[in-house]
Amino acid sequence: MALAKLYFDVPSELVELVGEVLIGLGAGGVEEQAGKSGARLVVYGEQEAELAEIAERAHAVITDIGIDTKAANIEWHVEVDAHSDWDTAWTRYLVQQPLTPRWVIQPEWDSTPAPPGMGKLLIRPVLAFGDGAHVTTRLAAEAVERSCIVHPGSNVLDIGTGTGVLALIAALSAAKSVVGTDIDAVALNAAWVNAKLNGLETCVVFQTSSEPLPAGFDLVVANLEPRALLQAKTEIANHARKARELVLTGFLSEQAAEVGTAFCTLGFTELTRAIRDGWCLLVLAPVL
Repeated sequence: MALAKLYFDVPSELVELVGEVLIGLGAGGVEEQAGKSGARLVVYGEQEAELAEIAERAHAVITDIGIDTKAANIEWHVEVDAHSDWDTAWTRYLVQQPLTPRWVIQPEWDSTPAPPGMGKLLIRPVLAFGDGAHVTTRLAAEAVERSCIVHPGSNVLDIGTGTGVLALIAALSAAKSVVGTDIDAVALNAAWVNAKLNGLETCVVFQTSSEPLPAGFDLVVANLEPRALLQAKTEIANHARKARELVLTGFLSEQAAEVGTAFCTLGFTELTRAIRDGWCLLVLAPVL
């Protein structure tokens, strides 16, 4: 099957920011190469139009942040290689990466030992969902781990679970029960595979977002792009009415006010927030 490639040329000082923006907008993975402006970021995919849409949205986000893309020589284009294997080509750069203070995340074929005192969370990367190491995933994983360790025996709901990383971290951090939901069947299948890779298939439940959920979650986490987060705000809020904490991420720090206001209007108050590399995580609690 043909491989579509998005090439995004950026100055070296903007590599991390633009890479995170691309991943946050749906790029499964970003490879860094040498480029004419300093660096070239490469995103692989199956559909040329899908990559072009990601690029256009990324360009808009970068502009909204206040970066003059013309002055910074930021350019992009999409090419199609009819002779490449799109499903595996992007995985060659994936390596072990830190996820939380207690866990690293790495592809199943990577035999690198975990650092002393840390465990390995193995995943089988899926193109549509990346390698599980996006900064918002790390922010959310740290928040989930911290909450579950401080409050062992928690009932956890992971909305938009993707490949199941946050649900699995909850299960590894003394949660009593964990449910991960998603609208995408590919995501749910990937989550089950990852649960089995880590021997956690009996510790978590993955199901479609349309299936009924039990009540009484202590911790609800949603790592979704802001548009999806705001569209689902009422449903998310309803699941977190009796929760100890509601953890929200997937949005840039500039979007935190809009997201926070939307949920505060629904009866929540902000406890804390974390900002890393331009991305934000909010921890909220229902107002009782």
